[in-house]
Amino acid sequence: MAEDLPIVGVCIVAEPGKCPPNHILIDRTYNGSEEADLWKDGLFGRRVTRYLCLEKAVPAENQDVLVDVALTNEKDPVPAGFTVVEYTHDTNEKAIRKRCLCIRWMNPSMTNSAITDLVFTPKGTRRPPSGYTLVGEMNHLSLCYKMGKLPQLKIVQDGSAANLPYPMSGSAVINMTNVGSSLPYSINPASQAVRGIGDAQPATGVYKPQQTVNNLSAPGTNALSGIPWEFNAKFHNLSKLQNISIPVIKYKTIMDIENEYNYDFHIERSVKQAGRLPEGT
Repeated sequence: MAEDLPIVGVCIVAEPGKCPPNHILIDRTYNGSEEADLWKDGLFGRRVTRYLCLEKAVPAENQDVLVDVALTNEKDPVPAGFTVVEYTHDTNEKAIRKRCLCIRWMNPSMTNSAITDLVFTPKGTRRPPSGYTLVGEMNHLSLCYKMGKLPQLKIVQDGSAANLPYPMSGSAVINMTNVGSSLPYSINPASQAVRGIGDAQPATGVYKPQQTVNNLSAPGTNALSGIPWEFNAKFHNLSKLQNISIPVIKYKTIMDIENEYNYDFHIERSVKQAGRLPEGT
């Protein structure tokens, strides 16, 4: 069931015929009623088109999976941990206008779930398709994503981990419900059973397949691309995160702040006025 596989590659092309190998061209809306052209320019002049392409696969070793998607305005800052799909894969032109498609990648050893599908619905659609979450609008389309479980890891006899296309009972994945509940994806700390978290490869955020974090000139990178991402050593044992004590911060009103920190500068004003007195007085 390839439609349930996680997304491991995302790009935008200017020509639908130049969709990269092993990618799926998203050229129609979810119900097929409209063309999923991300540019949608005017009626006059050269027509400009943009189409989203997705690659779905069982992630290879050290291959990141898509875990979150966001849409921002052109001048807004890129959300932390996200990468902008800035240029087209085939022509290296601006990918979309007025908006920025931001995507977040994560190593499969760090998550139990990933995005398995991205679709578009006509602008103004009140509800996303069943099982999908609405991200936002870009030009005349609404972007939606669907989350799914990652293919789980199975320990083979030689001690290595093998990816399986479908979940199996008795796998090495353990659910940790108290961690990452506010994220669209779930954290998978049990990957330590397969390999230490400190050994996990950094989430590169590079959307083109077969790219590395060292290729900073490639499309889809930003100022943070290439900077290694890793856990602080004190968090290697994620079980400690289950017992976090959040300090109680006392709420203060404006009146409380004024009473505590108010300073009238009476002494300073007195000294200043004394310095202005004429000599001999």
